[in-house]
Amino acid sequence: MMFHALILFLTTISISWGQGSSPVLDPDKFTVCAITINSDDEKKLFDAQIKRFPDKYNPIVELTTMGEDDWFKKACESGIRCDQLVISGHFAGSFFGESGKKLDMKEMEEAGCSKTCEGIMNQPYEVFLFGCNTLAEKNLDHRSPAQYLQVLLDDGMTRTQAEMVVQSRYGSVGDSNRSSMQRAFSGLQKQIYGFNSVGPSGKNVKGFLSNYFNRISAPAQLEKQAAKRAIGQVEMTNKILAESLSATAFTQCASIDPQDEKTKKVCGLLDTQKTTGQKLALTMEVLAQEDYLLYLPTINSFIKNVDYASLSPDDQKTFDEIKNNKVIKSQLIGLIDQTNGLGLKVEWIELAEKLGYMTKDEAQEKVTAEVSKLFDKALSEEAMLNICNLDYTIKNYVKLKDSDVKIGVIKTNELSALSCLSPISDVNLLTKIATAPQDPINPNFFEEQKSILMTSAPEGYIVPAAFMDKVKKNLNSSDPFTKQGAFTFVAQFEPENPLIFPMAKEFITKATKEESYLIFPAIDALEKAKKYDPAVADLLVDKFQKEGVFDSITVSYIIKSAPQNEKTDKALGEVLKHPDYNELDKKIIIDNFKNSPPLSTSVYDDMIIYAEKTESEHRLEVIEILKQAGKLSEKLKQELETQKQD
Repeated sequence: MMFHALILFLTTISISWGQGSSPVLDPDKFTVCAITINSDDEKKLFDAQIKRFPDKYNPIVELTTMGEDDWFKKACESGIRCDQLVISGHFAGSFFGESGKKLDMKEMEEAGCSKTCEGIMNQPYEVFLFGCNTLAEKNLDHRSPAQYLQVLLDDGMTRTQAEMVVQSRYGSVGDSNRSSMQRAFSGLQKQIYGFNSVGPSGKNVKGFLSNYFNRISAPAQLEKQAAKRAIGQVEMTNKILAESLSATAFTQCASIDPQDEKTKKVCGLLDTQKTTGQKLALTMEVLAQEDYLLYLPTINSFIKNVDYASLSPDDQKTFDEIKNNKVIKSQLIGLIDQTNGLGLKVEWIELAEKLGYMTKDEAQEKVTAEVSKLFDKALSEEAMLNICNLDYTIKNYVKLKDSDVKIGVIKTNELSALSCLSPISDVNLLTKIATAPQDPINPNFFEEQKSILMTSAPEGYIVPAAFMDKVKKNLNSSDPFTKQGAFTFVAQFEPENPLIFPMAKEFITKATKEESYLIFPAIDALEKAKKYDPAVADLLVDKFQKEGVFDSITVSYIIKSAPQNEKTDKALGEVLKHPDYNELDKKIIIDNFKNSPPLSTSVYDDMIIYAEKTESEHRLEVIEILKQAGKLSEKLKQELETQKQD
């Protein structure tokens, strides 16, 4: 342990955990840290070794328990120093798995480049990356890019994310996983172990790892790595581990020198300590290089977060230089034309817009043109999924018109794709959707047509008569959901229809605590028709007091409809103090009480409960109402007095 003690100079530390504190760590013992995102089989094998040598190791430290979504940040801030790091999870640009936790490659690179996580990213002598492609380079393996893309889509990635990962793995855009990992763990020399293709599952890797640990002394291996670091030895190939995992896609590499030219540039863009101006200047430099594609995903990530309104004059000047650079513009526009994947193509279009190479209208026109090509003929299921897997923000660029959908008849795949692109603003295309004949293979075709019209149609849109007649037939349906759906549709497009008011009252009357969903379409319909009925408002108040049925939308309706009385004021006071109602509803109630002071003393008690909660968004306004009425509690009086003294 001489080298270990010589290098670490550690003091005893205690780490804050989510449920308390970790055991005190002995600075003269090795510390193994685990990031367990999917299988814990690998962690258990390392833990078994630790327990064999209690005089050499501290208890294993699981980093994912140090927080919720912010666990990695909290682990970095904890002060923990790891001698070995064991990460296990599915990997595709980020680690993910059954735990629900996630660790992005970008987050790891930022931590490594910014030196904000030195004890975890820099200190370890060995890093074990148990996940597919964790150390892959750009060469092909047994899967084609198309097959890998489908695997990622099946894992729930959006098309843009999946296409970006495939490019990083096989394409010319972006750096390899291997280089990214070397960069994340740059700094002190260390050995990184991973896989250059599909890695074994946790269950399958157990035998290989057990063989490895049977052939070595685990603490002696770490002592050897500490000794090599002490004398600056770069080559640290672990031959026994390679032999034990030879039946897999195992590979290994050493960490990279932070002064490596490529690393300095990528880290310059990722380093959270760098200013926006420094990053803009570096963006200008690397976009002018022949190998600019390697840096493009990092530049894209940076540019997305630039607040142009807050740029200093000098930073704006640098940005203008990028914007006016015709060579860079030509390169990026050329890349857009050469990119085949729809999601990735749109990603570069969005980048071109942010860099000022396209206007918003030009970007929309180009994206719409790309999507409209898919509607030149009947859509395959794959083409439909291509559209539906687009990121939501990218769908906002698509402004399809009737002339863009050249196919003769809209069928199931076309309708699903158009649904994914909703809302649709073109009235002629909406009418084409509404008049499309029922596709016999899809029993939900009519419901999907209705949904598109309801989410898309502009005010004043007239639904084709035949379609509306078909909807109205369902107003008499014995199925409550079918009847409700028809009612909601008719209420939106024919709010003056004489059937709306009596049906709305029927829905409200029938609604129970378990069926409160019936209230929303009813109140929404009455609001659209501007039918504010005191009897309906009174019915809603009764339901709230007796059954707890008081849907959010009813607050506004009650205030508009009901004459002020103690019963109504008491109901609104109950909502004001109730934790399940949102602040928007409470703001409506507060504004109402500003103009019409409560008639019931108990409402002021409810106001006090609301105002005494420091997290209440509009508490200052309520305090003012209480002050004017002379109803402040002692606690609130003391708060106001303290503010005066300050």
